Amino acid sequence: MTVEITSAYLKDGVAYIEAVDCSEEHLQWIERTRDYDEPREVNFAIDTHSKKNFWYLRNWLKSQKATAGSKTYREALFSICGTVTDLSSRYIAWAD
Repeated sequence: MTVEITSAYLKDGVAYIEAVDCSEEHLQWIERTRDYDEPREVNFAIDTHSKKNFWYLRNWLKSQKATAGSKTYREALFSICGTVTDLSSRYIAWAD
């Protein structure tokens, strides 16, 4: 899913990423419905206590140009704010 990251933070070993949906499907839906008022916001939660999720986050952060030169994962998360990138929709934290 293509998103523009608006904020990212790390809390208790879980990386939270808030973003705006920029996927082609969503942009086409906006165009059809002419609903330009508010963009669709999505939240991602990646629990780094799981080894598989940690490796996904690590590899994803390393592949981002904005994170070059970051010494910690927290620094890397802060540096991706404002970028447009692809994230796996598997980690979307749906609001109740």
